[in-house]
Amino acid sequence: MSTSLAEFGVMPELTGFLNDLDHTRLLTPEEMAHYRASSMLQPPVTPEELATELVRHGKLSRYQAETLLTGRCKGLIMGNIELLAPLGKGGWLMFFLPMTSIPMSCLPLNSSP
Repeated sequence: MSTSLAEFGVMPELTGFLNDLDHTRLLTPEEMAHYRASSMLQPPVTPEELATELVRHGKLSRYQAETLLTGRCKGLIMGNIELLAPLGKGGWLMFFLPMTSIPMSCLPLNSSP
């Protein structure tokens, strides 16, 4: 499936994209400084090019990049858990593939009888 990330909505300007990315705290301050420097390149880097680069280097998932390219930055992190990709919907719930820095055995589980 080789769709362009730009197909998922109107792309924000590069500065807005970087500000949204910084707001998510998905990258370290050092990584953000490195990618902010890319906004000074000539010819200018587009948000789509930068998002594609971040996905290729494993810094963002495709879902995270697509979400940021639509100008949304909320809902990509819940506490210490990064939401990597949606897995499905059921009623009022959405299920996501998580990634966490804490061991999986420490995550609380909700079970019904």
